[in-house]
Amino acid sequence: MREIDKETVIEQLKSFVRSRCLKKQEFALAPDESLINSGILRSVHLVELAVFIEQELGVFIPNNEKTVYDIDTLEKMADLIIKYKE
Repeated sequence: MREIDKETVIEQLKSFVRSRCLKKQEFALAPDESLINSGILRSVHLVELAVFIEQELGVFIPNNEKTVYDIDTLEKMADLIIKYKE
């Protein structure tokens, strides 16, 4: 199975969040910035993000792993994606 680079995953997630969720490509997002607790992402965005991760990245993350703590930053999401890609 092909390894995936964490930085590449973070960039893919960042691009998706900027374009599809925020509709602002220029919006600055740090890998460790809170997305849920800060209100940047809402519940509808999380559904779109889960579909993107499954369809575009080919990774299914079980619901019990999708806690606010586990997916609150791009970095944490990337860690989960890499964990379940293996």
